[in-house]
Amino acid sequence: MTALVTTVTETLRYRGAIGQWSWVLHRISGLGVVLFLTLHVIDTSWAVFYPEKYVEAIATYQSPLFTLGEFALVACVIYHAINGLRIVLLDFRPRLWQYQERAAYVVLAVTALILVPVFVLMFGHVLRFYNSGEPFLPLDQVLIAQLPFLGGFSVALIAALFYSVVHGLV
Repeated sequence: MTALVTTVTETLRYRGAIGQWSWVLHRISGLGVVLFLTLHVIDTSWAVFYPEKYVEAIATYQSPLFTLGEFALVACVIYHAINGLRIVLLDFRPRLWQYQERAAYVVLAVTALILVPVFVLMFGHVLRFYNSGEPFLPLDQVLIAQLPFLGGFSVALIAALFYSVVHGLV
């Protein structure tokens, strides 16, 4: 949670350059991937310990809301990976530091070039699924099913912020 607090506080101290936005996007995409992996490990464990809950979770994931989440997850993974390569390259080649701004724009361009065909493929699968007549949960049922997770996440976020305030990290 300290990473989340750092991301929020440093973003609020906006400096106005592409490097700042690159840093923010890298942090947010990393947190998005970690959030997905946490949820994925939890719901996959349900397949063994709570099979009926696992079936419920899979039904919940077959909704338009989670479809948008899958698109966001793919964007996060691709951006985070490409920007991570930029960071590694610049860490190992200090003489390239003068090109950081250009490199950040290249990362955005490469991410877009990769995402366009990937999203076209994904969108084709999404259209086939939703046109196949497969039932999916309405948005209100999806949101109700996610309330316990959102509640737990909110409690963890509040606890992290409280811990940060007590220890002077914010």
